[in-house]
Amino acid sequence: MLLACACARKPKVCPGCGMLSEWQKATEHFEVSAQAQAVLGEFPNDAVGKRINARLNEITMAHLQQVDEAPVPFDAFVERIADENDSYRKQPGGDAKWRIECRCKPVHFTDQIVVAKCTYYSSTGAAYPQTATYYETFDLYTGRKMTLSDFVDPARHEALRKLVEADFRKQRGADVEFEKLPLDDHFAPLNEGLVFHYSPGDVGPHARGETTVVIPWAAVKGL
Repeated sequence: MLLACACARKPKVCPGCGMLSEWQKATEHFEVSAQAQAVLGEFPNDAVGKRINARLNEITMAHLQQVDEAPVPFDAFVERIADENDSYRKQPGGDAKWRIECRCKPVHFTDQIVVAKCTYYSSTGAAYPQTATYYETFDLYTGRKMTLSDFVDPARHEALRKLVEADFRKQRGADVEFEKLPLDDHFAPLNEGLVFHYSPGDVGPHARGETTVVIPWAAVKGL
């Protein structure tokens, strides 16, 4: 179920044109930073561009804080990290410097959508750092955050899931355990097809790393 729009004036986007927002706090013991790269250009409605950029700011902060909704302001988050770091440094061996960061930027455009990629990294004294990759898709005509159902009929989601699960098991091994592979929070409509990205720990042990499944558009249309 692909998108269609009869709007007369198409949005003009400008990948890599400029920075929307930057946040940073560095001390002797920790560093917290985030960046959101703007979606710049001409929109059928100027409010749409502002809406998307505002949402990118919010998403960047949510991923930095590893929360689903309602992130706190950056300064409040830093205060919390400072308190946690103080407690950590009182423990034996608690001398490692912490680093927490998130970077969000637009990576794919069409006449109708923009896809932003957010990368998260956190090193807070654990045996290994935490990493994650997220994709967010927006309608360039409304500013709405899009869902998988905008690209694939919900009635065909289970058929799509079977394709994704088959490729996932091929990469991870047939013995990988999961009841039903999640789709909605992991998809990205990119040039090569409908991409499903699973960060370390999303499915199975963190040590197994990340897994990316690509379902070509021809296969998606054939569902």
